[in-house]
Amino acid sequence: MAFVAGVALAGCSASGPVKGTPAPTHAVAAASTPTATATARAALGTRANPFPLNTPGKYDPASMWTFTFTAVNGDAWPTVKQDDPELNEAPDPGTTYVLGTVKIDAGTSETAENPETDLNFNYVGSDGNTYPADPDQCGDLGSTDLTDATDMYSGASRTFSICAQVPIAAAHGGTWAINYVDGTSPTAFFKGA
Repeated sequence: MAFVAGVALAGCSASGPVKGTPAPTHAVAAASTPTATATARAALGTRANPFPLNTPGKYDPASMWTFTFTAVNGDAWPTVKQDDPELNEAPDPGTTYVLGTVKIDAGTSETAENPETDLNFNYVGSDGNTYPADPDQCGDLGSTDLTDATDMYSGASRTFSICAQVPIAAAHGGTWAINYVDGTSPTAFFKGA
């Protein structure tokens, strides 16, 4: 008897109406139909989709500059202190140093350019505020300090350290932002801490 009841139940299905009951009167949408409201991924190099570490990027395809961030440290005070223990000072209370290592390549250009004087480097915290990567605020960063940049001609390549003082709560989840110093170029965003 138990076997017969099991067979009778096995014939029931929740996928459609059961014989003898009325069919539903409302229309059922197909679950596999794609929606037209799917959002497109933001363009690479934007704040919503920054260039990842070790990925070269430009703020403008016509620019001579190509940037590749190879490392980012969201709590860089120990490193900054080690660069010059006697002169470098701790960040202000409630803030931290965000330190980036960026390789800068100079492409084809008829003239020499200097990345320190020709470019803006900023850190955009997770709070949406911009914090300047002022070479003096973190102290002396040694031989890779951006303040030691000189004119770069076509084909030149050099790695620099850039540093910004950022509130601790905004350091992680931020991005580096680079554009031309006169503000006429777009801004390229690179993954931060």
